[in-house]
Amino acid sequence: YFHGLDIGDEGFVGDFNISRVSFMLFRIMKTNKLKALVDFPCTSTLSWMPQLVSVLDKEISGFFYTCVILEESDDSRVRKAFGAEYELEVLHFPLLTRPQGNVRFPPCDLMFSWYTIQFWNIHKTWNLITLARKVSKYFLVTSSPGYNNLKINSKMNNTAQGSVNLRSQPFLIDVPEKTIGNITRKNSSTPMQQLLLWDISTMKRIRGKFPS
Repeated sequence: YFHGLDIGDEGFVGDFNISRVSFMLFRIMKTNKLKALVDFPCTSTLSWMPQLVSVLDKEISGFFYTCVILEESDDSRVRKAFGAEYELEVLHFPLLTRPQGNVRFPPCDLMFSWYTIQFWNIHKTWNLITLARKVSKYFLVTSSPGYNNLKINSKMNNTAQGSVNLRSQPFLIDVPEKTIGNITRKNSSTPMQQLLLWDISTMKRIRGKFPS
């Protein structure tokens, strides 16, 4: 039985316990009988997602993985990470500009976004939340507990510097279905992160409606 990737320094890659993260992602897929996983963006998981996709491919019948890139220039880099033998589905989908051509986003069971919104502005993060609510059944995303977002909240274009809390203003998303902690190395310079899982059908805000 899979207990997480055997990777890095006792399961840690940098300041993150990727062994635990990979196990929890695997368990969420298996427990909820999910098949279609979207990694948004996959450039943030290249050091470990190819190994996990290999496991999911074997363990989940009909498993399908989509690797989203925000810049077309990342295409060759992500394909190289997965290897020529894997038929990787790569989707170029810039969030803040209309994609070139008639690119439609595929429906999926789980949209996963790993340690990325922590470096975006609020407008871009809202766009990701809106997209997840339109195309996915579940949304799994990193969030920074206890952070009040004031520095990025003062201007919509202010870019986050490693912390964003989806439970705080201006997002105010209600209690997630699952909160996964113990993924950040203790006493590290990286702000503590959690993984929050929402079932889109029951996802709501503490106050106000979601942007459409």
